[in-house]
Amino acid sequence: MQNISKVICVTALIFSAQASIGCDYPSKISIPDGNIATKEEMLESVRAMKKWQADLVVYRTCIEEETEAAKKAIETADPEKGLTQITALERQLVLKFNASVDDETKIGANFNEQIRNFNSKKNK
Repeated sequence: MQNISKVICVTALIFSAQASIGCDYPSKISIPDGNIATKEEMLESVRAMKKWQADLVVYRTCIEEETEAAKKAIETADPEKGLTQITALERQLVLKFNASVDDETKIGANFNEQIRNFNSKKNK
């Protein structure tokens, strides 16, 4: 019973630490319409996109590090009974990581489309 209490306490501490420290998901950027945007707006969107992608790398690294730290704390508290919690943490990591990659892919595709629209506008 005491081991279960340890695991519960460690888990509560881990999740409260994640909530207080946390890995902040970068705010999504807005992409201007390439058909009507100015050159400066497009250049600014290029800078914003590069920064956002770099911020996503930081976010992904952060969630990986937090997950590893939480797993170590659970393993230390009760290695045998912590397997379920570790599996849940790993599943959560995969979901967050994949969601960020999906966002990057979708926004990147929209960004590239707007760049093409802007460039075709110049050639007309």
